[in-house]
Amino acid sequence: MTMGVGAGAVLLVFLFLQSHYAFNYLYEEQFRMFRFSADYAVAAFSRVGGPVEYVTSFLVQFFAFPYVGAAVFAILFGCVAGGVRCGFLRLSGGKEMPLAYWLPGLFFLWAGADFNNHFEAGLAFLSVVWLFALWERLFPRPNGWKVAVALPVDWGLFYLIGPLALLWALAVVLTVLFRKGAARWWSLLLIPGALLAPLVVYAASWSDAPLSSLLTAAAYSHPMLPNLVWVNGAALVWLAGLGLALLFPLCPKGQRPAVRYVSWSVQTLLAGVLFCQVALRANNERYYVVKVLDYYARHGRWTDLLSVPDFRPSENLLHTCYQNLALANMGKLSEVLLQTPQPGAKGLWVEWNKTAPVSALLSDVAYTMGNVALAQVLAFEGLVGCERSENPRLLVRLVQTNLIQGAYPVAEKYIGLLRQTYAYRQVAEHYAAFLYDDGRVEADAELGPLRRCLSKAEGLTYVALAPTDLLQVMRSNPSYRPAFEYFGAFCLLTKDLVSFRMMLDEFRTAPVLRPLPRLYQEVVVMLFEGESDRWADYGVEEETIKRFADFRKLFMAARRNPAMAGSLRANFGHTYWYYFMHSKK
Repeated sequence: MTMGVGAGAVLLVFLFLQSHYAFNYLYEEQFRMFRFSADYAVAAFSRVGGPVEYVTSFLVQFFAFPYVGAAVFAILFGCVAGGVRCGFLRLSGGKEMPLAYWLPGLFFLWAGADFNNHFEAGLAFLSVVWLFALWERLFPRPNGWKVAVALPVDWGLFYLIGPLALLWALAVVLTVLFRKGAARWWSLLLIPGALLAPLVVYAASWSDAPLSSLLTAAAYSHPMLPNLVWVNGAALVWLAGLGLALLFPLCPKGQRPAVRYVSWSVQTLLAGVLFCQVALRANNERYYVVKVLDYYARHGRWTDLLSVPDFRPSENLLHTCYQNLALANMGKLSEVLLQTPQPGAKGLWVEWNKTAPVSALLSDVAYTMGNVALAQVLAFEGLVGCERSENPRLLVRLVQTNLIQGAYPVAEKYIGLLRQTYAYRQVAEHYAAFLYDDGRVEADAELGPLRRCLSKAEGLTYVALAPTDLLQVMRSNPSYRPAFEYFGAFCLLTKDLVSFRMMLDEFRTAPVLRPLPRLYQEVVVMLFEGESDRWADYGVEEETIKRFADFRKLFMAARRNPAMAGSLRANFGHTYWYYFMHSKK
């Protein structure tokens, strides 16, 4: 495998990952927050495995930018393959076996589809394979000196990368046992010696981690969702490759160049096909689409959000919630509500399951509604739901809500944390300009309207009452359109026309209801069907009146002739009249 071949493989992997995995890395960045501070560094380097976690968080912070995540994972793949190859060639006497060094790195590419698998595993494995290659170069013969030095090296490696240090010890034992020499049986003592370090750390309470996380690959995945397949798979493949490499010198020499070329090509092609097949299956399509929607919502790219391939708001409530969030931010929710898939009110406000992703989504919805207190509570809950209680996006939300509420010391604390980051430093500086300046907050296009939503709103922090609490937001700021759009949508989708009429009567002259949205005009016609003289008072237009007359005519005809029901739906399926009579939601 020449340098050119390796670079070409890395490039192909990068292109594939960028095409199919890009949003996995953009999403993963949200669950870490590297800080350029001495306290953060000391906290990391004071625990077992902290150094590799520190380096990992440093790299993952740049995943906030497009292409970086795919590039880092592709380079990791290339470095792992190169390290495995170096060790393999030392043991095999120069004989090649590409499949043995393509496969270990592929496991970590597959693991990248799920942010519950920690990126630390890939960097730790990289450290193991390169240390082993260096070890074989420094100590080519299995003498007693090699075994004696291995134990303190393993302990140092355990501190740096965690339990994968045991994998390095196993590789050393394997290679020493296979060769002749007096040290071969003494090498077996390296295994209990390697296990001694985690046991001492656990017994002395030098780590808060459970024993399983000090001894096994469980350290490299979410503690509540352990997934050991990828790390263990890479370890087994690597050890098996080392075993084959040790057997290769026993094989006949003098293989023809053509045979070597065909073998190399077939193995590389097999690795490529295996990579693509497993990579596509490992990347759960349903979860991936949510990551895409989350990214566009996070950056306010609403048009892109609504154009996401495989976007299914008619089948998935999370998709519907993102759709309605986008429409509300675009000021179109009340206009196109029934022209878009709507599986009832649950598509406006999904059930809260206390997970970080759903908490972040509902915090966005509450913030858009104007319910600042609830947006803040859900941001806190989202942080609690994160594995490391780190999420820069939710910290930004806490900055926003505290500025709006005038809690400047609290906002200043969060701004201080964001200032220590790279990707969010500019955001922190932007919001720092609002500290202790009420006038600037009230004049801001984003924060000002939301502060005016607080004047008559108290204690709006109960998740289940979010739709009802919108009345207080609307009374506080009758000019805030998203609150009206969401309240109207809740009423119409649940067919709560009593509450809808109360809104119309109380806010008939509000600027946000002039002109009255077409859908609302249709409801007014229904509410006062026998009092057409009142339609104009609410802002019903002549076009709506004419359309209602056509609807009634076709509706009566369809009652006499059921075959005309299809025509009624085709012409009026997006009206509230049709929804009210035919929808069972």
